[in-house]
Amino acid sequence: MIQASATQSPAAHIGHFQTSDLDEARSRVTQVFCDHKLSVVGSRQRVKASMHYRGIGALGLGRMGYGATVAIDPGQLQSFYLVQILLKGSEGVRTAGETVHSTLEVASVVSPSEPMTMLHHEGCEKLFVRVERAALEQQCISHLGRPLRNPLVFAPGMALDQPRAAAWVRWVRWLFEELGDDLSRPSPWVDSPLLASQIEQAGIAALLQCQPHSYREVLAASGQHGISPGFVRRAEAYIDERAHEPMSVAELACHVGVSTRALFLGFRKYRGTTPMRYLAEVRMARVHDELSQGRLPGETVREVALRWGFAHLGHFSARYRQKYGELPSQTLNR
Repeated sequence: MIQASATQSPAAHIGHFQTSDLDEARSRVTQVFCDHKLSVVGSRQRVKASMHYRGIGALGLGRMGYGATVAIDPGQLQSFYLVQILLKGSEGVRTAGETVHSTLEVASVVSPSEPMTMLHHEGCEKLFVRVERAALEQQCISHLGRPLRNPLVFAPGMALDQPRAAAWVRWVRWLFEELGDDLSRPSPWVDSPLLASQIEQAGIAALLQCQPHSYREVLAASGQHGISPGFVRRAEAYIDERAHEPMSVAELACHVGVSTRALFLGFRKYRGTTPMRYLAEVRMARVHDELSQGRLPGETVREVALRWGFAHLGHFSARYRQKYGELPSQTLNR
């Protein structure tokens, strides 16, 4: 049986369960994932839940099914990302503002900062990969060379006919085959701490490459332009910390200890933008965050935009819509 303590990550455990009791199923699944609401859809259906699970460092591999149509509501996953690959049947996953109709051709990817609900249909069986949020974000940070300004959010649907996604899923299936049906088979790959660490890192890096996410374009630019010099990263950190304050290029260059020309050239070469455009992007993200969260009830879009330095509401709304796919008023109302 899977038994996770309060101080250990579920990824440290190997185990399985099978039960026809709904409350026990919810309790067992909670030990691997997080607390959640679980209910059977349809009075005639009966649960026959099962799960096999094994951890490899920051990765957790599992196979599971409920034997009935169940509705699942965990809210936010908070501490981990979740990729679900169907073996048979279908399920619907609502997250990141979209509904993914997951089938054999489409996997689902749930980000920890996004609320999610799921309808797991009768007869559905799936593989899943649980990825610790801290490990995935740290690898993204190491590629970027700077902290993440906003949560890393994946596109919720993974099309398995895309070459990179298909390659990643083949790699996942190889791991399951290596570990056997109940995931407990001894393996020279997984049982070696050194090799297990490399498997973990490779899986996370490949997921960042194969699935679209909120930092994909920035990562691609970083790879194209090479490792950025320290003054560019210091300038970004300064902007992130003081985006709410008046700021000039001269002030920024003085803070990081280079000329304004060197600062412009650094941002152009290593970030594909200018310092002031970067500042505008940070401020736009802050507006989006405030509108999404409704931090100051009663405040209008115009008031929030003005506070972050966007004086021309028409230009601001057009840029906002281009970036986020909706008008700022729609974000606020939603």
